[in-house]
Amino acid sequence: MSYLGHELTGIKDYLAEASSLYRPRLGREDVDLVDAVGRYLASSIKAVLDVPPCDKPVLDGYAVRYQDVMYASPSTPVKLRLLRPGDSVSPGTAVPVEMKDCIPEGADTVVPLEWCREVNGSLLVYRAPKPGYAVARRGEDVRAGSELLSEGTRINEAHVALLASQGIAEATVWEELKAAVLCIGDELLEPGEEWRPGMVYNSTCRLVAARLRRIGVEVTTVKRLPDNPARVYQEYEELTATNHLVLSCGGTGPGKGDVAATSLRRLAEERGWRFWHGFRMRPGRAAAIAVSRDRVVAALSGLPLSAWSQLYMLIEPLIMTAYGAAWPPSPVVRLPTLKPIASTPGITELYYATLRGGSLDPIQRRGAGKASLLATADALIVVGEDEVSKKPGDVVEAHLIHAVR
Repeated sequence: MSYLGHELTGIKDYLAEASSLYRPRLGREDVDLVDAVGRYLASSIKAVLDVPPCDKPVLDGYAVRYQDVMYASPSTPVKLRLLRPGDSVSPGTAVPVEMKDCIPEGADTVVPLEWCREVNGSLLVYRAPKPGYAVARRGEDVRAGSELLSEGTRINEAHVALLASQGIAEATVWEELKAAVLCIGDELLEPGEEWRPGMVYNSTCRLVAARLRRIGVEVTTVKRLPDNPARVYQEYEELTATNHLVLSCGGTGPGKGDVAATSLRRLAEERGWRFWHGFRMRPGRAAAIAVSRDRVVAALSGLPLSAWSQLYMLIEPLIMTAYGAAWPPSPVVRLPTLKPIASTPGITELYYATLRGGSLDPIQRRGAGKASLLATADALIVVGEDEVSKKPGDVVEAHLIHAVR
């Protein structure tokens, strides 16, 4: 299958080669846990403490032996001798405990306060608990020496709490990848400028820059360029000196509008980088990508849906590889489709869908320039090159694109 006179590349073949090529050497940084949110771990972290550190009550009450209270009831309460906090529990006794305490020696169960009544130094228990009731065992949550988080994990607030519970104050994270985003087109207006006939607002570049930031990439530059091959080449050349990724939007169409792909091919040939132009993917086949050991330069579509698809399918896997993280960053679910999904042999087909009561409702794909489709969609259905068409009721895999781990 060809495009612009050359053979298109399959997604699997491209990713296998590009992922093996792109191995940037990122620095490591020790940062405060809160500052680490959204960053990727540069090494795994192991627990240093058991959690809980001892057998602990999960509520305030009285520590007892189960065999002493197993027959307690409202009509026949069990009477126990009440000891002081910190004492050991012996047969026929009870010790007051709070959630901050450890379970006293000899006890195996906790009776809640509301099940009991203190009377003249004794404790009356009016309800029988189950064995081991309200006791959290040492190491039940976390065992010392076990792996808490693996390398490549993107830190979130739950991870912060987990690490803080171990007394860990900092995390070692990877240096953030840096990216520049270029917007190519004489017809572009910036949001805030007055609209004029024949012009379009520059939404695609902002879409790409926002997505990069969302997945943990520092965007250093967002710049608009004219349809000028020499200027585009110059920006590619200069920005690759200080950025791990340079992504342009627009200038990838056939004919004289193909200024980005032409300029990128020249840069790749001069530097000896691997270059691809055209992919067996719909939408988004017209991307051009150059990859070296520590740089990725890509010419993406100027149309929002195509550009997002190209970024997600072709560039994000390389970003995740650099961070030691898994792709996709979005959760993947298996759900039935409400509508037929066509498959074209040799083409990776992308269908955007909404969630409808536990099923997927594919959205009609009418043009790759519809920013509203991305805002409406909940999921992306990826139909691989070798997959068959799907009929209503068939279960398919879908990426929940607005939920990023």
